[in-house]
Amino acid sequence: MPSKLETAVTNALNQAQTASGKSKDDVMKMANSIAGKYLKKNGIETTTIHRCEVSGYSRSYENRSSLLRHYKKDHPGQSPEDEA
Repeated sequence: MPSKLETAVTNALNQAQTASGKSKDDVMKMANSIAGKYLKKNGIETTTIHRCEVSGYSRSYENRSSLLRHYKKDHPGQSPEDEA
């Protein structure tokens, strides 16, 4: 069962999509952009969640694609563990 917050976010996105006439993807892009600007404006840092697990490396990335690119470049033949 979704939480009250998840339900509220879903309802807000549906209303924004209906009101704007834009696709759901376009509405999500706008929402992410607005959220990012809010976080930056208020000095809230995003958490880096993708880390290189190879010993001797302490690199971390915000995007999984960046981590995968790092593995291809610096650790050929290896792949990061799948995240739960």
